Amino acid sequence: MILYEKIRGSIIDGWSMDEVWLAGFRSWLVDVTAVTFDVFDTALTRIVDAPVDVFAIAEATLTQKYGSAFSGYAVRREAGERKAREIAQRENRAEVTLCEIITAIVLDRPDYKFFQSEMIEAELEAERLTCFAVPEIVEAVRICTGQGIRVAFVSDMYLSADMIRTLLLSAGYDGTQPLLVSSETGCSKADGRQWSAVQALFGPDARILHIGDNEWSDVITPQQAGLKALVFPRARSDIRRGGPLTPEVLPYSCVTRDSVLRTATVRGEATATRTMSTLGASWGAMVVGSFMRWLARRAQDLGLTHLYFCARDGWLLWQAWKALDLDKKTGIPSSYLYVSRRSVNLGALTTGCRPDCLSDHALAVLGHVPRQETLRNVLNRGGLLDLPPLVEDAISVFGSLDATICGETDSAEVQACLQRHARIVCAHLRQSMTNALCYFRQEGLHEGRPGIVDIGWHASMQASIADILREGGHSPMLYGLYVGLRQAAQSNRIRAGWLEGAFSNDYMQTEHLYGLFNAVATLENALSSPEGTTLGYDWRDGRMQPVLAERCPDVCQYKELIAPFQQATLHAMERIFSGTHPLGLTGEDLTLAGGEAAISRLSLSPTTDELTVLGSIRHSPDLAHAHVATLIPELQSGAVIGSHLELWRREWAVGSALAALRRCGNPEKRELLANDIRRQCGYYDSRTLRQFT
Repeated sequence: MILYEKIRGSIIDGWSMDEVWLAGFRSWLVDVTAVTFDVFDTALTRIVDAPVDVFAIAEATLTQKYGSAFSGYAVRREAGERKAREIAQRENRAEVTLCEIITAIVLDRPDYKFFQSEMIEAELEAERLTCFAVPEIVEAVRICTGQGIRVAFVSDMYLSADMIRTLLLSAGYDGTQPLLVSSETGCSKADGRQWSAVQALFGPDARILHIGDNEWSDVITPQQAGLKALVFPRARSDIRRGGPLTPEVLPYSCVTRDSVLRTATVRGEATATRTMSTLGASWGAMVVGSFMRWLARRAQDLGLTHLYFCARDGWLLWQAWKALDLDKKTGIPSSYLYVSRRSVNLGALTTGCRPDCLSDHALAVLGHVPRQETLRNVLNRGGLLDLPPLVEDAISVFGSLDATICGETDSAEVQACLQRHARIVCAHLRQSMTNALCYFRQEGLHEGRPGIVDIGWHASMQASIADILREGGHSPMLYGLYVGLRQAAQSNRIRAGWLEGAFSNDYMQTEHLYGLFNAVATLENALSSPEGTTLGYDWRDGRMQPVLAERCPDVCQYKELIAPFQQATLHAMERIFSGTHPLGLTGEDLTLAGGEAAISRLSLSPTTDELTVLGSIRHSPDLAHAHVATLIPELQSGAVIGSHLELWRREWAVGSALAALRRCGNPEKRELLANDIRRQCGYYDSRTLRQFT
């Protein structure tokens, strides 16, 4: 259960005052006779990640009191405000009131008409639960009062002045200062007309300084009206226009806001490193923590005898299992299994081949060239560069190992070449399989009821492990427990054994999983280990040892981005499970629904910093780890932004779409691009689609 009072108190107790900003503020007071303060995200701020999350709290309250009719209320509340503003715009009004918003909701849901006062009270209670006074602004008001400088509060807000004054009083302000609210004045800071009311309040000779978080309405428009303006970004929150808006997102929302506010004044640390640490303490803890809780329960229910966490994507999951001492708590031992698609799937290909003839499946895996690659990379991903007759034949066909090949014709040529050298290719695959079999026996995969833990998706590695064990005369009983499964995993069930995903399973419709699938590359990189991929196995020091490629494509990337994320994830997660998290969160708060909501919020509606940092991660999606590129190519300065974007080719479709729209300077081209993106993402939710404008 989320204890909002405890969260609010913890954030305040852990607040680090921004003395640099306060010193700058004092210097601005020379020759100033009055200071106005923005209210929300300046004088007051909330303990939730996005302002709209207040509606999710209201939904939780209404659902608990009045039942499932209020399920989905938060999204309806957001839509109701949009409808009320459309009506106000047609009537040439700058602002709406909360009552008008509630009326707009009732127009859409007539069954709510008997609950209008309850809906208003639920929202006001959510505001009271989440709002608190920003310490720097409390101090700034005290400084002004001490110097005899007049103070007023100004807000562009649908709440009434009485409602906002109640929040200010509850947070600790004395409530004696004037308060100008757009819902009552009919003017707003954003359109610039509110500043006339401010000047009228203080008189024509007043020298006024305004403080606020919004660059437009708190800096540019007051300056245009002749006021001084100083930005206060410390408590600024992100709107999060897309992704889930439900009570399930609230644990992630609160822990994210806490992490952001605690690091808001950190100076000297690289922004990217700080962003990843913040993500680890919030997103990482929620996602990995909820998965761990599910994994421990399912492993016990299935009676598993050992858990094998697969390299490289299962690295953080294994670290989390150990950090939480789950070997002891569940009675199920664990170990780290050095496997990869290359080391396992290639060896398994031999089970369908004859010594002098490659199977169609083997040819498709080894010789398929779906995108432009060099011949060298195509042969390397199958470990075939050490077969001179094959290499010489391929060079005679394509000219050189560095020749670029792609498409069905080139794939057919490669496959024909492979088939001409089937005997040595089969022997190579057979040796790979034998080495893998020895490694699996050594690790105990042929015994008991072992669990395979990995990110998942297609479960092809589990199927290949089972094939190799069967080829070695065993009857494996493998249980795959994954972060998620795609529909393609169905074709591997007969070979692989038991398959189960935490956040998605192969019987689910892809159209319902777009949030998770937008996060695939982020998850794979965030959970991965520092070592290179497993190329195969050889005998060393009396044991079958993995042969590893060089470390990940960019060692600095792991040090500066992935390691800080993982360290923060483990630290926050340990505190949650031990009951010592400062926000009062416990393991009970780490549900799969909450983890899924966290995944989708980040993948579908990232902040600018999150988009920039995660989008810069260098990722390798191919079997040989030879092709490496940033997650969002559109962030590169040389990227060409047109009116069409092939989102199905992008590792992070939403990230690429948002980056392209932000970089597109031509209004006409931008409109075409936005329409194209919405067409391709037509099955996304309406909140997320509205971002693409």
